[in-house]
Amino acid sequence: MAGTIQNRFSMFEKAGNYYERELRIKEEISINDPVDIALTKSNLATIYLQTGRAKKALNIQLQALKVLEENLGESHIHTLHTYNNLTHIYLDNYKYDSANYFSHKALQLYNNHIGDKSYETAYVSLNSLIFDIKEGNYKKAQNKINKARASFERTLPPNHYLNSLLGIYQSSLEIAQGNPIKALEAVEESKSFINGVLPKSHFFYAYIYSNEAKANLLLEKTDNALALFEQSFKILKESKGMLNYRTQQTVAELAKIYEDVGEQKKANIYKAYLTPEFNSSKLSK
Repeated sequence: MAGTIQNRFSMFEKAGNYYERELRIKEEISINDPVDIALTKSNLATIYLQTGRAKKALNIQLQALKVLEENLGESHIHTLHTYNNLTHIYLDNYKYDSANYFSHKALQLYNNHIGDKSYETAYVSLNSLIFDIKEGNYKKAQNKINKARASFERTLPPNHYLNSLLGIYQSSLEIAQGNPIKALEAVEESKSFINGVLPKSHFFYAYIYSNEAKANLLLEKTDNALALFEQSFKILKESKGMLNYRTQQTVAELAKIYEDVGEQKKANIYKAYLTPEFNSSKLSK
């Protein structure tokens, strides 16, 4: 796994160096195309986010957004992508309300301008489930999953790995409603689309293991839950970085479980990984 992750970060590092050099050249020669510069900044923001530099990503993505809104309007595809990207960037800055705002703004505009039956809209809709589930809007969340499933069936090959997202979010929804057996069934569905397709180091596996762990907790299988959370943490730490909000959530779960079973030393090790910004955010609740 370490080699795979190292290659991944090396790839992003090279891409980041390229975009930084491209941006520097464009600014030095005073290229008269603000949109072109904004798109380079958006590419850089994605690289910064993928390499654990969420604050830097937020700063440069907001610069790009201002230019794109002024020159292309909010319904242009480049602006839509930026709204969706800001959802992820704000999550990794632990700014729940801002992430929620951009998630629903992106979804509304995708529905209006791309159409509610497109694969892209379905993907953005699934991203917004984080907020629906957290706020207890379970019927709304289930409707979104059902619509996304119908969209994926129309637009993706039946064995496409993105279909695993349906099981991932379905299991999250079942866990929130206290249905561990249904959650585990959804976990198995999500695994069926990526086993033998994605490497075990892929972050989709981390999401699956985390949900499987939560279902095991509901079934009072604490040892199983700990082992699964540990697997999830290992993948997230190496693929997303320690500051990623999902990594922080997994760390918080591990700290709590170890504390509950009386292993305070291990609990303290995980607590030390938690940032004050995460601890004070809605994402930690």
